[in-house]
Amino acid sequence: MTIVNLSGVAKGYGGRTLFAGVDTRVAPGDRVGLIGENGCGKTSLLEILGGIAEPDEGSVRITKGTRVGLLPQAVDPRKGGRLIDEMLGTARGLADLEERKAEIERALTQGGEDMDEDESVRLASELGEIEERILHRGGYDIDSEAKRILAGLGFRQDDHDRPLDTFSGGWRMRFELARLLLEEPDLLLLDEPTNHLDIESMQWLEGYLQRFKGALVVITHDRRFLDRIVTRIASLEELKVLEYRGGYEDYRRMRDQEIETAWKHCEAQQARIKEIEDFIARNRVRKDRARVVQSRIRTLEKMERLEPPRRRRSIHFSFPQPGRTGSPVVQVRSGTKRYAENVVLDGVELSVLRGEKVALVGPNGSGKTTLLKILAGELEMDGGELTWGANVTHAYYAQHQLEALSPDLSVKQEMTSIADRETMPLVRPVLGAFLFSDDEVVDKEVRILSGGERARLALAKLLLRPAGLLLMDEPTNHLDIESREVLEQALGQYSGTLVFVSHDREFINALATRVVELGGGRLDAFPGDYDGYLLKKRGEEAERKAGRERRSRTKAAPAGQKERDEKADRGKRRQEAERRNVLYRKLRPLRDEMIRVEEAVEEREVRIKAMEKDLADPETYSAGDGDRVKNLQRDHAYLKHEVEDFMSRWVELNEAIEKLRSSR
Repeated sequence: MTIVNLSGVAKGYGGRTLFAGVDTRVAPGDRVGLIGENGCGKTSLLEILGGIAEPDEGSVRITKGTRVGLLPQAVDPRKGGRLIDEMLGTARGLADLEERKAEIERALTQGGEDMDEDESVRLASELGEIEERILHRGGYDIDSEAKRILAGLGFRQDDHDRPLDTFSGGWRMRFELARLLLEEPDLLLLDEPTNHLDIESMQWLEGYLQRFKGALVVITHDRRFLDRIVTRIASLEELKVLEYRGGYEDYRRMRDQEIETAWKHCEAQQARIKEIEDFIARNRVRKDRARVVQSRIRTLEKMERLEPPRRRRSIHFSFPQPGRTGSPVVQVRSGTKRYAENVVLDGVELSVLRGEKVALVGPNGSGKTTLLKILAGELEMDGGELTWGANVTHAYYAQHQLEALSPDLSVKQEMTSIADRETMPLVRPVLGAFLFSDDEVVDKEVRILSGGERARLALAKLLLRPAGLLLMDEPTNHLDIESREVLEQALGQYSGTLVFVSHDREFINALATRVVELGGGRLDAFPGDYDGYLLKKRGEEAERKAGRERRSRTKAAPAGQKERDEKADRGKRRQEAERRNVLYRKLRPLRDEMIRVEEAVEEREVRIKAMEKDLADPETYSAGDGDRVKNLQRDHAYLKHEVEDFMSRWVELNEAIEKLRSSR
């Protein structure tokens, strides 16, 4: 059985063809991830699947009676009733059923003995059918189901009575998603459902969709979300839809294999063409080979030339790297920040070491952006101290940076406006790495760029002249999957220090060396990547659960047992305190030595730089002092060797510190 069937579907916009000749189908229970570059037509295809938009060519067949639910990228701002009333108002068509049920009950009550017996039987029969339909649609449990969905998407109990028009655009999108999930349509179409969700709500949505019984087609650039939800990828590329079984990683593997195979076939054909052309060139003037030459010419004419496939974008050059900074790069001591009665940061401590890539995570409103703005100097704390390391310059990326782009400049002009003599030759390669490779795109004015293109341009500018500390707030917003992977590669090559906020879990996993969780005014640090953070969180939650169970057993235990349990708990706490003290005593000398090593490296690098200046000066050689030149060269080589030894020791110390922390 098929819910929706597309045959030969084509769609264009503004004189440009988005896709053509699309044949695809959606069956009950399908889980389809629709992916592709920004602007390739994914939203248009989703609307055609839902019967909301008409194709320019081809046919669309939607099975009669199919209930379709579509989550758009924009919502109606006019709704203003109570949140819970708007949620339940039209859910599953229950309001009409309840109204008809009330009408029948009034008619049966008021009609009494005067009602015709046949009419009474008919109404009673209809009432039974309506009650059966209400039961089938979950009408008697719908209030609790609505509240469960709202809670899962981050709404608090006291939000239920708030007028809907008092919520921000992001929260209204969450409401629209919640309302759609409550409807439980046969075909659920979601256009970027994770855009306004924090990680906790995203994980809840994943669990909900894994249990969803209908068919699902979702557009998202979140790779982990795709891997956990979908069983089929539909990739909109080169004006057509390519379909692959499995999640995003399965698609990547199969698509890469296809591209490699296509390249081999293309290269083999090019080699064959060259061989034939060389034969023709060598033998064209020979009359005894005329027939063979004509045969080869006809072979070339009949040959269907293979188009070279488009390879996945990757970065093949090194970005300019920032200068060496002191360490820690930035520190917050006893940091406090509040908005009215809401305490966002309550005496927090944060120290970021040189070369770290720190991901800030936590629910919306937990203070991630606030802390990032404080580190960027855009927001002052109410209390505490902010200090910077030596030679630290910083750059801050946030969504408002897109508005700082000059609308009248071209893409290339915007980049060259910040380039200097050293970085000017890198302007085109950097633009190419961020998917601005064609002259047509490079010469486009900023004013006509899409949101994704503006984001890529702002990121390219940031990395053309990177500072020692990058502070980035949701850098993957507006970026498609390919652009996110390019940014990951660029930041992976960046040798400076990075503090960032992102809801893209794969992006965090690819970059983070430490995860800092904010919530309730405090922060907790977890060394390692995002998956390591999740494992530690689950372990802590298991320990808390075990503690609650122990306390529960202690309350129910006899007095003697209770004293023994309390004594055992005190012993465990004492042992844990002793372990922490032992860890501190072991870490202290390693940290002290690491600081001494860093200071030694910095002192030698200053001397090396001065020597290199002398060695590059022609007067050093024209003075005729050969011994001085030899001594400079010898000392320069010796200092470089010392720096290498110190850096090797720094790596050993860092590994020893991480090993001690992880073994705790």
